[in-house]
This record gives sequence, C-alpha cells and structure tokens, in this order.
Amino acid sequence: MIIVIIFDRNDYLCTLILNLNNYVKIKSGEKVKVKTLEELENAITTIAIEDEEAILVQDSTETSKHRPRISNLREGLVNIRMNQKGISYKSLFGDYLHSARRIEVVDPYIRAPFQIDNLIELIQTVREVSDHSEELQIHVSTQNDDEKVPEMIDIFDSLTDELQSYGITFTYDFKADHDRWIALDNGWKILLSRGLDIFEKFDRFSLGSIRQEERRCRAFSVTYVKSK
Repeated sequence: MIIVIIFDRNDYLCTLILNLNNYVKIKSGEKVKVKTLEELENAITTIAIEDEEAILVQDSTETSKHRPRISNLREGLVNIRMNQKGISYKSLFGDYLHSARRIEVVDPYIRAPFQIDNLIELIQTVREVSDHSEELQIHVSTQNDDEKVPEMIDIFDSLTDELQSYGITFTYDFKADHDRWIALDNGWKILLSRGLDIFEKFDRFSLGSIRQEERRCRAFSVTYVKSK
C-alpha cells in the first residue's frame, strides 16, 4: 500500500491516497476509484458526465445486438487524459448534436491542413448523427494571418459548394478570438479547451488515419452548458 498526503491549495483540504487504484477524500470520506487508460479505452460506447471526470459507459455484453445505451444529456465537465484512446467527436458531441439544425463552431486555429481535416471530420460526424441532415446550417468562425486569408477563402468556398449538394448550408468568417466552443440551436453550448485539435499526431498509414478512436489524445477538457 502506498500512502501519500496531498494538500489542495484551492479548497484547503487534504486527500489520502490509499493505493494506486483508489483514494479517499478525508473530509467527506468518499472513496474514489482511479481508472487506468486501459480501463477507459475498453469497450467505449458513449461518455457520461459524473463528478467532473470522464466515465466511459460500456454495454452489458459485448455481443449485445441492441443499440448502445445513450446517457441523458447533462451539464458538466469531462476531462480526457493525455494519450487516452477511444475518443471521437461522435462520443464527445454526438448526443448533443442529434436535434440541432444550426451549429456554430468557433475555433481560431483552423488553418493548417490537419486542422481543416478536423473540421471536415466534425461536419461528417454532424451528418451521421443529425436528425435533420438535409436541413443543417453550419457556421465556422476562425482567424488567420492576412496573407493566408485568401487561401482559406478558396478552401471554405470549395467546401461550401460540396456541402450544398448534401443540403447543408455552410458559412464562415474570420472574427474568432481566443475562445473555442460549439453552440447549438437546441440550447446547448460545448466549451472546448483545445478546440477541435484534440488528437496527437498520427501516421498517415495507420488505423488512426481513418478512425478517430484509434488515435491518442492530447490532454483536454469539454464543458457542456445548457441555456436557461
């Protein structure tokens, strides 16, 4: 058994670590299990929000033919660890996107090719989960250096033409500041600590190039807020 005392400077509380897998909050007596990356990555179907920690929900049996259990939409914070796998835009945002018709994406760093790829993957996720896939309006607000703006306009205009053929209205501007979030017309706002740039670099010739769940993540957080 390993015993360590940690003092929380914010709350002036101390926490006792019992072992590598569990710890107890001394003030409340609450016992908390610390999940390993292997546990978090195993049989992921969706993400629930609980005690400001990412909890990965599994089916009762791997062979179940029923649809995966979908958690109730809740406000809260999800933290993803560095190098964690099994995460995708669908698992993070899918349940919140279902009923949305208008989606606003604010991310000042949609510039490099891989960042544009991230945006396209998000749009594809929206199409896959939306109940209104042919009535969607997607607006992107980003920023760029003045000399790079004409190139980005060409890229976005080309994307606009393609998405129009799918019934999706795509618009954009270059007015983003430092904040990064996704706002939905169903009342939900999703705050993104890293914007869409949540994945570590992956090899072009790898499973990660075609499946987000196979990629390792950067450390980031997602906050879900419902307008009153």
